[in-house]
Amino acid sequence: MRDCKHENQTVILFKALADESRLKIISILMKQDSYSEYLASKLNLTAPTITYHMEKLVNANIVRGTKIQHYTIYSINKEIMNTQIGELVKSAIAIDDDVTYEKKVIGHFFEYGRLKKIPSQLKKREIVIGYIASKFELGKEYSEKQIVAEITAMHDDHCTIKRDLIGMGFFQDIGGAYKRIK
Repeated sequence: MRDCKHENQTVILFKALADESRLKIISILMKQDSYSEYLASKLNLTAPTITYHMEKLVNANIVRGTKIQHYTIYSINKEIMNTQIGELVKSAIAIDDDVTYEKKVIGHFFEYGRLKKIPSQLKKREIVIGYIASKFELGKEYSEKQIVAEITAMHDDHCTIKRDLIGMGFFQDIGGAYKRIK
């Protein structure tokens, strides 16, 4: 349902549903397929008004129109109408999902492989420390010298970063050596 150049299809769907006349049209079409003139007389609206509403519903993929001679018969898109609202909302717009957010944080705090500054905000700090931890092999033991050398290549304050690696559970201190555990 996603198209970067055009408005999101799910947003178009919800906008189409945000009109009382269109909801009444949908209600009728859920019972039976119909055509513009019948809908106009049933809802006490003009044919051009029905045509306007049908265009919105067709564009939102709620209704399908089938041309038969001089008439267009409208029917409900059961696939859309049987989808729960929660599923539609989830598919609507990804708002800074975790992966995108993490990439933004990493991109903001790192430049040329070096950490520009240690974030003060906890969530961002955990992302940065997790990124640094990912540079070490999981389950492998490292000497103090190896840890300091690797961290110093990314940032001068190796003491704070080493403390955070242990404190946030990425590393375990095993008496002079360190093991990546997460």
